[in-house]
Amino acid sequence: MIDPRSLCLSASSLDIYTLCPRKFFYIYLAPDKLRISLEDHGRRGTQFHRLVAILTHLTPAERQPWLDRVDPKVRSWWENFRRAGLDQAKGKVYSEFPVHWQYRGWKLQAKYDRLVITATGYEIWDWKTGKETISWQHSLYPLLWHWYKDVAPESISLHFWYAQDGKTISFPYNQQRKEADQGKLDRVLDQLEDQQFPPTTDSKNCLDCFFRYHCWGKADIRNPASY
Repeated sequence: MIDPRSLCLSASSLDIYTLCPRKFFYIYLAPDKLRISLEDHGRRGTQFHRLVAILTHLTPAERQPWLDRVDPKVRSWWENFRRAGLDQAKGKVYSEFPVHWQYRGWKLQAKYDRLVITATGYEIWDWKTGKETISWQHSLYPLLWHWYKDVAPESISLHFWYAQDGKTISFPYNQQRKEADQGKLDRVLDQLEDQQFPPTTDSKNCLDCFFRYHCWGKADIRNPASY
C-alpha cells in the first residue's frame, strides 16, 4: 500500500473518501488494482474553464476568434457568464490560482478557478457546469486561503457560478465556519492516519463504481490489507 502521507489531498480526493473510503483506497493507495480511466470525461467543462481563463483578460474583439472555435454548448455557457457580468471582474483577478499547504504533516492543495482580491477582502470563485452539489470545496477552499494568507475568515467569501442557468450561490466565511471546517478535516485526517478504509454503507454508491467487483467478489470487504 502506498503511504497516505505521500498524497497531496484535494477537494476531489476528499470527496471520494467521504463517498467511500474503500474507493479512495483503491484509487490512491493500491497500485496493484485496476484503475479508473483518468481520461477527461468532462470535455465541455474543461473547455469552459480554459476559455474563461483565457478570455477574461482580452477585449471583445480579441475574444471572438476563440469563441468561433469552441463547442456551441460551451459558447452558450460563456454568454451566460458574460450576461452575469463575470467577464468584467473588478479588483486583482487571478485565474486557475493554485494553493498548496501542509497541515499536521499532510499535503493539501486547491486550484481556484478565479481569485479576486479587492480592497475589502478575497473572493474565491468556482465555475460549475454540472448540477448543484455540496462538496469539500465548500470547506477546503476558504480554509486553505485563511491559512495561506493568514487573514481573518470574515475577509473571505466563496462563490459558485452555475453555467446552465447563470445562477450564483455565495457563502460568506467566518470564524465559526472555519472552526467547523477544520474539525471536519481533522476527523478525516485522523481516519487516514489510522488507515481506516471501510466500504460505503450506502449501496447506491456502488452501482456505477468501477471497483465494485473487488468488493462484491470477496467474502470479507472490511480489511483492505487482504486485497
